[in-house]
Amino acid sequence: MSMSAFKRFLPVLALFALSACVTSKMDQAMYRGEFAKSLQFFEQEHKGKFDSLTHQQNYNVCMSFLNVKRFGRFFQCYEALDAKVKANNGKFQAVGNMTPERSEVQLKDLRTQAYLEIGEFEKASEDALRIIKLSQESNLSSFDNEAFRAFEYIASWGMVASMESEHAELARVTPYGVLTIVEARSGNEKKAREWMAKLEKLSTGGMMSSFAGFGPKKQSWLAKGAFVLKDYQKAYDVMTGPEEVGLGGAFAKGLMGFAMAFPTTPVVMMGMTGRVDYDDLTFFARFEPKFILHRSQLEVGKIADAKKGYDEILAEPRVQGFGSVLFMALHGRGRVAEKESNRTLAIDYYTRAVDILEAQRASIGNEKGRIGFVGNKQDVYQDIIVLLVRMGRFGEALEYAERGKARALVDLLATKDKFKTTVDTARIERLLHDMDQANFATIRSAKNTEVASLRSRADQARQQIKTLAPQVASLISVDIPPLSEIQAKLPPGDTLVEFFGSGDGLIVFTVTRDGVFAKQLNGNGLETLIRSYRNSMYIFRSDAHKGTSRTLYQRLFEPIAGKLRTRKLTIVPHGALHYLPFSALLDNSDKPLIERFSIRVLPSAAVLTFLKGKRTGQTRDMLLLGNPDLGDPKYDLPGAQKEARAIFSKRQGSMLLERKQANETTVKSVAGGFKYLHFASHGVFQPDDPLSSALLLSKDDRNDGRLTAAELYDINLNADLVALSACETGLGAITQGDDVVGLTRGFLFAGANSIVASLWKVSDEPTSLLMQWFYGNLATMDKREALRAAQLRVRDTINAHPFFWAAFQITGGI
Repeated sequence: MSMSAFKRFLPVLALFALSACVTSKMDQAMYRGEFAKSLQFFEQEHKGKFDSLTHQQNYNVCMSFLNVKRFGRFFQCYEALDAKVKANNGKFQAVGNMTPERSEVQLKDLRTQAYLEIGEFEKASEDALRIIKLSQESNLSSFDNEAFRAFEYIASWGMVASMESEHAELARVTPYGVLTIVEARSGNEKKAREWMAKLEKLSTGGMMSSFAGFGPKKQSWLAKGAFVLKDYQKAYDVMTGPEEVGLGGAFAKGLMGFAMAFPTTPVVMMGMTGRVDYDDLTFFARFEPKFILHRSQLEVGKIADAKKGYDEILAEPRVQGFGSVLFMALHGRGRVAEKESNRTLAIDYYTRAVDILEAQRASIGNEKGRIGFVGNKQDVYQDIIVLLVRMGRFGEALEYAERGKARALVDLLATKDKFKTTVDTARIERLLHDMDQANFATIRSAKNTEVASLRSRADQARQQIKTLAPQVASLISVDIPPLSEIQAKLPPGDTLVEFFGSGDGLIVFTVTRDGVFAKQLNGNGLETLIRSYRNSMYIFRSDAHKGTSRTLYQRLFEPIAGKLRTRKLTIVPHGALHYLPFSALLDNSDKPLIERFSIRVLPSAAVLTFLKGKRTGQTRDMLLLGNPDLGDPKYDLPGAQKEARAIFSKRQGSMLLERKQANETTVKSVAGGFKYLHFASHGVFQPDDPLSSALLLSKDDRNDGRLTAAELYDINLNADLVALSACETGLGAITQGDDVVGLTRGFLFAGANSIVASLWKVSDEPTSLLMQWFYGNLATMDKREALRAAQLRVRDTINAHPFFWAAFQITGGI
């Protein structure tokens, strides 16, 4: 290296030394992988505020929130960091300013992982693809000025080959891994394997990659992708293959040894600064691959190796900072116990895993994320439910099915009137930390008395949170009503049929006032069957639907036919079953279920305890909206307008809003005073962002005319019934956590007792007549039976094909 180059490098050395000296306890804890402790220092040193943090500190705090799965706080942290970077001309400031391109990669690498965790697959993909584009088109050198580029001048001295090229390679590790899992979870195996192949080709044996542990990181993503694809042998082969270390790995250890001998010597590894040993520094990078290795061993039958590995993981104190690893280790240890035929021990591990998992739900700040996050971890619920069913413990299995259904609707219904509570954020964070620490300590304690005391501590923290902020408490844990209470809420002559799981682990429960029963079903290929069945609905001049309809009945209902002794059914779907019109399924006599049963749908059995029956106190009968003016004649619905007028003519004390009058502002201002709400309008379902699903109304100077599912959470209704006589208004996204996020759910939260909505696009005339007959039937029938009678009348007098009558279903109270 020339003297001029060395002089250019001196300011860098000075800044590195300074950064090593000023590293805080918060940063050092993060670099050691003690993420929970790092956040505790963040609260103490910075009062939980981001404005006093440097770019690097802000990044470290975001990293900690990501790793302890506090996603609500992660996104707050990320927004604060992003604002700082934008204010600095798009440059992330470490020991110097990074280039704008490198800065964007630095931030999006974090966010794409967070989106993946909470089930926001489209956003995860968008960030991942952006990182790949930047790595292909831009110079990803770390710094944007001559002094700091001098550090990379070492490359020309022969120590590292083409550092710029290596930066680009490393930048693609996370996005390739994210895209592999997104495609695999979305059922696109071919695309998933294409991304996996690109990930495998990346070289992670150079200087920079070894500094930052990119070899293990690449292995981790490859193994995760293989797991999602259920290619367990591939995952095992990846984890037992040679690790790419190269010169950088040895060099990094050499530098770290020098740093330990001379503590003021700086070591900067991809922004990680602090006087810690090499094993501490790479703890995060190396720990997750260790866990995945043991999971691989379990799946390929190396039970003893897996058991030893899981026990070592659970004995590691720093695991408390890794919420996901902690729960997965418990889950894996439970599977080991089950394979060893120790069912009691397996149940204990599964139970503790669920407790940890549900405590983590507190970190997810929006409904969609809360559902999706739990959905990524659904296997532990399925495992404990299947095992309990095999042991004949049906009631307990049903309880876990309820807990596993991403029960945000139950949470919100239970605490709606308390949402205005002022939250002491710092105190809540401290209590959450105390609860997490107590929960973790129970895992490591071998004495029953200690476990009881620690769990008491966790419960006390949870109760304090419930007192301070009930809305936060509802995200931490939910008090599932006992089975006896659910049974008591079932009307006489009603059987609850609840589904949970998928594949070989699909379970169906039947519950009456007298007992509960459960049976394991064959759920393999169910999504494909349902998709085929729904597609056949549109071929309404043929009987194309019948074969698939019979198959679905034989898979879902024939195994429990002997338990269905009542005329009324309350069905709680799971996964793709949310899209199924149960009343149209053909039994072995070629008769649709609607001829034998009166059916309603619920998002969970626990909702029964929150439904309050018929509403009282409304000042008017019905608010009807017919054919809102959407500004384009092609969206006009003359049939819907005719429908609304026909119903209005038979209802005293009602209000009819048409065309321009049917605007969003008016609806929001008057809807709370009506017993019935009837929307005869277009509805749109957005699977990529279900909370943006909307009823399309006329726009005005105050609102855009889109009454979205998200906006329904700010409206208070007192409606006994909401009818959505529009297109696809009953659909919601089947997220990883199962729950349907859409208009139906939004109206339940807003205060409606029940909702009638459609599962596919409906024809004007049959729908108009069905609705008119439905309202007429309400004079002498309950809502469930009124809908059934109207559907049968359409079938018998207009068209027998289920396309014309089976789209509508009723959700909620009756």
